[in-house]
Amino acid sequence: MLPKISLMEELKKGGYEASLTTTYNAYLPFYEEVVLRRLVNAGVRHNVLLMDAQQYTASLMIHPPRFAGRQYSLLPVRVPGAFHPKLVFLTGKTKGAILIGSHNMTLAGFGFNREMTNLVRIQGNDDESGIALAQAVWTEIEYWLDAFTDGIPDHVRAMTRRVKEFAPWMNAVALPDTRLRLLAARPGGESLWQQFTALLGGETAQISIGGAFFDQKLNFLHRVKEELQPGRMTVAVDPGTVQMPVRADDLEGVSFVQADGLGCDENSESRYLHAKFVLAEQTGGASVFASGSANPSRPAWLADRVSGNVELVLARVGDDALLTANALGCGDIHNLPALTTEDWDAIQINQAQEEDTSSAGIRSGVALAEDTRVLFDLSLLKAFDNLAFTLNAADGSEICLAGGLTVEDGFAVLDFAARDIEKATTLHGIIAGGVVLKLILHHAGMIEEQARSGTQRRFKDALLSLDSDSPDIALLIQCIDKIIFDEENTPAPTQQLSPTLSTALNIWLSRSFRLERLQRQDAIDFPLHGNVTLRFTFARRSSVEDINLRLKTFS
Repeated sequence: MLPKISLMEELKKGGYEASLTTTYNAYLPFYEEVVLRRLVNAGVRHNVLLMDAQQYTASLMIHPPRFAGRQYSLLPVRVPGAFHPKLVFLTGKTKGAILIGSHNMTLAGFGFNREMTNLVRIQGNDDESGIALAQAVWTEIEYWLDAFTDGIPDHVRAMTRRVKEFAPWMNAVALPDTRLRLLAARPGGESLWQQFTALLGGETAQISIGGAFFDQKLNFLHRVKEELQPGRMTVAVDPGTVQMPVRADDLEGVSFVQADGLGCDENSESRYLHAKFVLAEQTGGASVFASGSANPSRPAWLADRVSGNVELVLARVGDDALLTANALGCGDIHNLPALTTEDWDAIQINQAQEEDTSSAGIRSGVALAEDTRVLFDLSLLKAFDNLAFTLNAADGSEICLAGGLTVEDGFAVLDFAARDIEKATTLHGIIAGGVVLKLILHHAGMIEEQARSGTQRRFKDALLSLDSDSPDIALLIQCIDKIIFDEENTPAPTQQLSPTLSTALNIWLSRSFRLERLQRQDAIDFPLHGNVTLRFTFARRSSVEDINLRLKTFS
């Protein structure tokens, strides 16, 4: 049995500054009170959560978030099937971590279910295989943002992309490891099954499959059997919870076995089996083991160019595949007990699908909250007439009623007092006393501040101190050293200061208690790291307050 993965233990190692998490459904109070709190306490200030759009709507109605749009960014992703990947992507200046598995962002997914999650750590610029995997994952994230987030304000997408900026190592040139492959399903792309079979190089001796949800026509199992024609095919399920038609018992050449103890050690009780996997063992001894978000179903594995789910799966190829599968207990499921008549009876009475979380008649999304106005995509008002709009607090109470609505560049715009926007978490659209539109407020200024790197935050603090009685010029110089003269960059011979820095330094240098010093010299030098020196030169015009600053570096 492989050691259990703990996100919390990984965070304790430090070095991470941003996170991006994806999930199908989420219990948002768990994310906010447990996961987000641990992330922030570990120094991960900038956090983003993406989830399926339909599940997002249900969450807003049943368990609404309190801190979305303030302490983290929350995005609904709308796809023809389901947005189903389960990913945690941690980024830092010199390291990263990727978790791809079966876990949803729920208490059950992180603590009670039997889940299967892959953890890949990236150790800086020299970790080619890790960097290549991270780049492949980010390619999918970019596609999701471009293709499946219509109606989401550009600022929200920009803050999502900011997660990558915390990881300069992602810009390195890296070759992928052929033993570790990302399989990604999306409408319009290759199906997972096409990607999986492309990794096979010969006849399949036996195949093992496990999962919690099967399509009602068993299309995926039929495809596996017909295309691979394995000598032995075994499917492991938990009969007490699996969603699978009982006619599967009639599928010739396929054995169904009990997975009650799969993923359990000697001291743990059998819990809900939510893990998903496929293991193909070939005649020549080579193997491919894939695990992640994809259930053994048609929408997950056989998506066509216009429909199907978005999924992420990690495939291990070669010797590592069978070693990993055996360590997880997935490589020997052929010897597990066969399903009994009582097991098939239990399967028959299981609920056909997950609980119905639909929210008919409610439309949801994200609105951008600026100083005195709220903006959202005009298409969200389609088919709605005579809506009244209210700002609402985290407890659902109404803060104020909006005035008139205006339109600006395809956005609906509502004006409010700044103090009311600061207190609000959602915007409601109401018809005849009923809520028909519910939008999370994305507070641009708050999220922007959290999305700054550690150096950027210190730089801003140093700039603000320049107009105080205790200017922190030492901190400012340290930040310039890190931002402009980072060890990974080669300093240019001469660079012009940014307008913000130039203006701030003008303010500081022209303060009355500095005037005497400036009258006696034309330049001030500050040593940076190595043999590099930062020189500020002063060109006086009509007054000492009118100072041009130019940055020169020399060694």
